[in-house]
Amino acid sequence: MNDLTNTDIFLPLIYACFTLPSLYILFRYYLLDRRKEFHSLLLMVLVFNFFLIAEGSSRIFMNFYGNLLLATQFSRLQEASLLFLYILVPYVIGSNFPLMDRWKRINRFFLLIGVVISVYMLFFVLFKPETFIDVKKFMSDSFIPGSKPGRGATGYLFQLRDVFLVVYFIYGLTAVLVNKKDHHLDPVQSSILIGVAIVFAMSIGDLIADISGNRVAHFSEIIRFELGVTIFSLFVFSRSIIYFLRKGLLLEDTRRQLEENQKLLEFQAIHRRESGLLNRKAFHDAVRDYFSGEDHGTGRDGLLYVRIENYRQLYESFGSIRTRDIMRQVSFRLENVQTELSVLYHTEPGEFVVFVKKADSEDYIRRYAGVLRSVLLQRILIGEDSYYVRSLIGVMFLPEDGASLDEVQRNSYNTLNNASLSPDRILYFDENIRKESLNRYSLINNLQTAMRQNGFSFRYLPLLTHKGDRAGLILRLHWDQPYDFLELTAYAEKSGLIHDMQRMSTQMFYNDVRILRNHGVEGRIYGVINTSLLQSEGFADKVINTLESGNFTVNDIGFVIYDNYHFNMKSFIVQNIAILKDYGFDFILDESRSTNNSLDTLLTVPIDKIILKREILKGLERDEKKRIYIHNILKMMNELDYTTIADGVESAETLSYLKKEGISLFLETPSNKPVSLEELIQG
Repeated sequence: MNDLTNTDIFLPLIYACFTLPSLYILFRYYLLDRRKEFHSLLLMVLVFNFFLIAEGSSRIFMNFYGNLLLATQFSRLQEASLLFLYILVPYVIGSNFPLMDRWKRINRFFLLIGVVISVYMLFFVLFKPETFIDVKKFMSDSFIPGSKPGRGATGYLFQLRDVFLVVYFIYGLTAVLVNKKDHHLDPVQSSILIGVAIVFAMSIGDLIADISGNRVAHFSEIIRFELGVTIFSLFVFSRSIIYFLRKGLLLEDTRRQLEENQKLLEFQAIHRRESGLLNRKAFHDAVRDYFSGEDHGTGRDGLLYVRIENYRQLYESFGSIRTRDIMRQVSFRLENVQTELSVLYHTEPGEFVVFVKKADSEDYIRRYAGVLRSVLLQRILIGEDSYYVRSLIGVMFLPEDGASLDEVQRNSYNTLNNASLSPDRILYFDENIRKESLNRYSLINNLQTAMRQNGFSFRYLPLLTHKGDRAGLILRLHWDQPYDFLELTAYAEKSGLIHDMQRMSTQMFYNDVRILRNHGVEGRIYGVINTSLLQSEGFADKVINTLESGNFTVNDIGFVIYDNYHFNMKSFIVQNIAILKDYGFDFILDESRSTNNSLDTLLTVPIDKIILKREILKGLERDEKKRIYIHNILKMMNELDYTTIADGVESAETLSYLKKEGISLFLETPSNKPVSLEELIQG
């Protein structure tokens, strides 16, 4: 085998071996960083490497095994691989270099033309190889292996392919140089640019040899496309090695990224995403560490709990994005008043905790609470809009006010809940709060037990006219415990038992109504609907369906609603009441123990009957101011066409005065007291 044949056979494989390290390095780094530049280099080297392997394989099968079929197939793959450069060159230019608008359109044009040319030539390579590669020459009996076995490319399409390769390389260099301006090329981009220039220079040799034939055979053996591809691969390999040595070895780079990801996960585990402050988990860990240590120092330690009371209203009124911006401002203010003795935690969306350690005295912590209160009273400006937050602050001193994390959580919760009753809305934990907490938990346990054992019953209070006639009956839930109904309801709401309690009382209500009807007791019976349930969408439809299935009518049943803070949030309350009112049900608003402005509620919801506050009627016969007040209230209610009901009349004098003022309906009076179901039936 002559030297020329050895060169033709082994050089492509040797060149391919040189490209493999570069291909491996690029692929590994692409998997790590997912960078577009390395993606482009990877595709270019992959195409060139495939070209060299196909060329070497074609010549081996031709010269060593005489397998013309396989030699031809590899030759077709070799020629087809270069056709992808028509698509690859515009793609690399467009994805790695900033182009002006005009050149972006030119690049899209070259990409489109490249796709068309590639598809056109691939058709001849794969389905009509005799047009693109001189296969007949291979299969002829008189064929003698020449200097380029496996090639045999003598058709015009072969020469046209090389012409287009040169055109595309010229376009690539021109596009980069024209659009370069002040853009600083990084090592990867410069590698692409210089590598394309090398391959372009070597491609000219192949083009001249294919067009001119043997006249420049010596020149074509020196300047070959395969040599240009190999030089390009070696150049990319060397630049990549230098780049990685500067950035660190692949193993070191991988380890660094893993460490960074680990640090990020650890940071996210103990910090809230929206504020960047330490979260509830970090706070719990700090409290556990505090109680696990034996020496707490000589100073005073304390916890300051801050709750944004109107967080829910802000969220419902302004949405999540604006509420997030408001809470960021709150976080920023709280963070700015921190000292070396305090650590700030963001435990809930609307709650914060400041852990103060080793303060000089309790007075320091008290002053600190005042500072927190003052910074939260200031308005929050976001753009041209201003907002205000209402805050509650509960203060505990450690370890006196809590000996464990569970006890601290329980006491802090009760302190914050009672802070709204404090004049300055700052409350310090004491034994009274502890006792109230124990009573509350005891009540909740007893409440659950009573619900399981049917420990509740109803008391009926006749609704009387001023003449003494019965206009209806009002039910009141009775439990043989020293708890008021409203107090019981408030505890049930806080503990989440209100829905179970409502289901239980509703079933009892329906059963009692059936019993009373069977015994001939007539008149509308008013049951209590808890306001929190009216906030649910579709609640009115459920009530109507239940009553219709039980064969009740609107003349059998009415509803009493206690005025409370739920009316401030509206939600579906008005909608549900309006649906039931339109259906024909009668409603009574009981403000007898309310702290709300019930007139606002009456103007909002479609209710025309109201039970006056008990506090107004106490001592009415002896208090001139109260009589003036009640006179004007009743006058206004009559003019607005509302029916007022007096409850808790303590004396005959008060009863007589209220009748003169125009009140037509009465509940509890000296002669009208709640009775049980049996007493009502017998009476």
